[in-house]
Amino acid sequence: MMLRNAILLALSFSLAAVAQPQARDLHWRSISVDARLDSEGRLHVAERQQMVFTGDWNGGERIFNLRMKQSLDFERLTRIDDSGEEHPLSRGDLSVVDHYDWGDSHTIRWRSRLPSDPPFERTEISYLLQYTLNNVLIPRGDHYLLDHDFLFPDREGVIEKYAIRLSVDPPWQAGLSIPESISGGPLPPGRGHVLIVPLTYAAPGRPRAVWFGAGAWQRYGLGALLALAVAYLYALFYRREKSLGRFEPLIPAREIDEAWLSSNVFSLVPEVVGAAWDESTGAPEVAAVLARMVAEGKLESEIRRKRSFLFARDVLHLKLCVDRSELKGYERDLIKALFFSGDTTDTDSVRKHYGSKGFDPASKIREPLKERIRSLGGEGRKAPQPTWKTAVVLALIGLALLGASVWLQFDEIFFVGAVFLCGINACIWAMVFAARSRDAVANVRRSTASFSAILFFIVVPILFFLFSGALRVSAWALAGATLLCIAMVRGALEMAKSRQGADRIRFRKKLAAARQWFGDELAKPAPGLRDEWYPYLLAFGLGSDVDRWFKAYGGSEGYSGMGQGIGSSSSHGSSAGRWSGGGGAFGGAGASASWAAAAGAMAAGVSSSSSGSGGGGGGGSSGGGGGGGW
Repeated sequence: MMLRNAILLALSFSLAAVAQPQARDLHWRSISVDARLDSEGRLHVAERQQMVFTGDWNGGERIFNLRMKQSLDFERLTRIDDSGEEHPLSRGDLSVVDHYDWGDSHTIRWRSRLPSDPPFERTEISYLLQYTLNNVLIPRGDHYLLDHDFLFPDREGVIEKYAIRLSVDPPWQAGLSIPESISGGPLPPGRGHVLIVPLTYAAPGRPRAVWFGAGAWQRYGLGALLALAVAYLYALFYRREKSLGRFEPLIPAREIDEAWLSSNVFSLVPEVVGAAWDESTGAPEVAAVLARMVAEGKLESEIRRKRSFLFARDVLHLKLCVDRSELKGYERDLIKALFFSGDTTDTDSVRKHYGSKGFDPASKIREPLKERIRSLGGEGRKAPQPTWKTAVVLALIGLALLGASVWLQFDEIFFVGAVFLCGINACIWAMVFAARSRDAVANVRRSTASFSAILFFIVVPILFFLFSGALRVSAWALAGATLLCIAMVRGALEMAKSRQGADRIRFRKKLAAARQWFGDELAKPAPGLRDEWYPYLLAFGLGSDVDRWFKAYGGSEGYSGMGQGIGSSSSHGSSAGRWSGGGGAFGGAGASASWAAAAGAMAAGVSSSSSGSGGGGGGGSSGGGGGGGW
């Protein structure tokens, strides 16, 4: 009984082992490569692979790694039997043994076994692949470089041994001695054998099977054109903007005093000043309107600290102190939007009321303020309007040349695609920053540098390729890239040109100088400011600077006039009210809470989505590729 059980157990293990699929393994007993470089620069290769199959493989495959401009002429695939007799494989149906076909333009496969045949058991089959590589040499000035991987690192199995033999035909002369045969092994997966040989061409003219790309004079000419065009366009831009006064420095701080401010700033209401200096209307201007109305007694304000489990925040509460019929224009529209249920409102109520549909308080004052500032500083828009025709024409010609280069040499699509994609992205961002720059009157050089840096991200690499010849691409492609760069620079500079005349720019520069002076004063422990100027500080977007000043210096002796009220807009020249950080009407700005921050939260509005108050192997060489089974 025990003997019978043992026999049955052994039989069951044997059957289970037979039932399991046999493990697949593939390696190469040897690979021998015979290569010859002909007189025109073509590399003729005969590659014999002794493959050892184990398991249910269909056959072998070879993947060719072709660099840009290289091409492969595949000539023949042969199976060699044990007697040395050659059996050429036919191209065709891969379901038939000893047939081959291309899986893609770089991958060839051949059939060695039918699915119905028994799996291979360490079956050795030899194949001979014969092919020719074009444009395998790299021109380097007066010499050439063969940088080629004669094996294929992208494989699963080990090559037990290999041998490589390379010969060169006249008029080629190798810069170093080429061994008659190079051998080695074993070679693990992921590794090939790169042979680097410097060569000279001892014949007149150039070898026909070497791609040189655009000639040196073509590259240098395009490089000079690009460099001169960019310099010329920037010179024109600078001369135009300088004639308008944009590059003139701001008025020095030493020339600004209270009389100057009264004449150039305080003669206008705060929100007009805020909208005029940077040509935009947003939360600072809305906060300035509210602050002015508080100062004029039309509104009362109170900051209440609201605490949650982990956080605390400031909530602005407003009370309307005048009859609505007394309000005119955008004051009436803004108050109507904020005070939707009586004569009181607060930040949380505004957020809750508009949470599902959104609300932009600045929209209530934007157009009226534009109308009021349109004639300030002269009639305004006297500067010649930018023209886009030249940039568009250059861009269209550049795209046509790039398209022609792909049509003539399809493998240039990689260079063309990189130029197009990088150019489009750089152009979009350069236009965005240029559009922001065109209204700048302070730090104009810095704003110009912001979009110029993006342009140079494209222009400088193209110049490098043109002058160095690092990329072997056609003159069509390089000319297209050059014209696209010029078009991009021209378009960005047109976008960055001011649309305003010299009088308007001069007026806005005065306001910019005032803003800079206010900011400098807020960095001092004892600034030369008055509480009644507080709405202007908000209009200039300096509310956070006020809050920082109060936190740093607000308790200093002599600057704590918290009980003093804010005078009306007509009292700027009075001697009442030293700087306390905002004055009593605003709770001292940053005393126990920040009026500027709370007012800014209300002025910023509500988005429609919000609710409540929350929110290996071959490297750079040619050749290589992969091989194995399938």
